[in-house]
Amino acid sequence: MTVRIFRCGTSNTTYQADKRPAARKDRIDRKDEPSVRLRTRLHVAAARPVAYPFRVVAQLPDGSTALICLGATRQETCARARDQRRRLPPYVVAVVLEQWVGGFTGGWRRLPGRPGELPRIRRPRLCRDRHESMA
Repeated sequence: MTVRIFRCGTSNTTYQADKRPAARKDRIDRKDEPSVRLRTRLHVAAARPVAYPFRVVAQLPDGSTALICLGATRQETCARARDQRRRLPPYVVAVVLEQWVGGFTGGWRRLPGRPGELPRIRRPRLCRDRHESMA
């Protein structure tokens, strides 16, 4: 018959195959108690802020919008939009600056534009013949 001796994983106590502590001269025999279960709470990281909280969108005649650019700051976003003003189609109705407000369940909020901050929209002029209006 083989003798199997095991060492406990949480203490220095050794056990024989019949679950009794092995006889050791340097240790006092004590009752084997279940180990204490430690619980560690999982901490979910806080939601990251949106990488690009500002955007400029173009409003189209049918009421839909088209994204022009995104940016980390208001100044950066407006500068990118001004650089792309030549790429805007002629039928754009308005250009709007928006900021993301809220966390995961947030939404875009329209910001009032400052003079010269956003690209100007080229609106077709109504040309009337002066002679017709005077007649």
